[in-house]
Amino acid sequence: MAFFPTIHPNHSASLWRGIKVTIFPTFLCIILLQGYYLYTTGKPTFSRIFPTLSNPANSTEATPQTPPPLPPSTDPIQLASPYGAIVTPIRSSENLTWLHALANTWTLNIYNVDNPSQTPGYAIPTSKGHEAMVYLTYLVTNYDSLPPYMIFIHGHANSWHQLHPTVTLIRSLRLPALQAAGYVPLRCDWYPSCPAEIRPVAHDAVVWGPGVHRAEVEWEIGRVWGAFFNRGGEGDAQGAVPETIASQCCAQFAVTREAVQRHGVEVYVRMRNWLMRTTLGDDVSGRVFEKLWAYIFTGEAVQ
Repeated sequence: MAFFPTIHPNHSASLWRGIKVTIFPTFLCIILLQGYYLYTTGKPTFSRIFPTLSNPANSTEATPQTPPPLPPSTDPIQLASPYGAIVTPIRSSENLTWLHALANTWTLNIYNVDNPSQTPGYAIPTSKGHEAMVYLTYLVTNYDSLPPYMIFIHGHANSWHQLHPTVTLIRSLRLPALQAAGYVPLRCDWYPSCPAEIRPVAHDAVVWGPGVHRAEVEWEIGRVWGAFFNRGGEGDAQGAVPETIASQCCAQFAVTREAVQRHGVEVYVRMRNWLMRTTLGDDVSGRVFEKLWAYIFTGEAVQ
């Protein structure tokens, strides 16, 4: 019995013609497609299909690329610059060159908290409450001439509590959305402050984050509520202490002039006076305002 049957010569010739008709055009097609891809993209298909096998030194896909700039907006709200003010505290040791990338579209208000002589015209009464003293001083000093939009930030380009560099966050901000909302935090993640971090009435909050000074801040908010909000002045917020206070952490946000001016300037003066007089440490007094900024500008206890 033959294991390999004999192939008739005529059959062999036919088979070879079929191979030539089928294989050679396919191979030619592959070469043409490869050439077209190289011509249009300048990159070999190998590095695209197998990026982990290509040489990292020669591959543009081996390192993160800078995201493309946002397309220009046609909304008239965003066409006129400067759009508003950026307010930030810094220390003498900090380098703010990164922030000057925004100087052509925002007015920079930089407060040097340990050496005011380095930032003439931006003095604070005293350095207390971390960023809160700077924020309140800007509002009190400029209340009658506030720009349409303000962004309050720390003096760092990156931090654990923001998903992107500060410049990227600000450039990504949509002013029509800010105008509609009145207040927008620069952090979207709820951790570690929401949805019910501060319970100033029942004091029964379930803490799932680090809870740094949470209890002291909670008790202090209950004590200062009347002094901050219930004096009965025009534009003053009224009402009892909310059962729950919660908003995104870390005191970086954008706000509109209308949201700031829902209170009279005397409210911000009272807040700053309390901050100047309190004997609480900066970590506590600063966090009192961190937990209240959203309420101050929106009247909503839970953001």
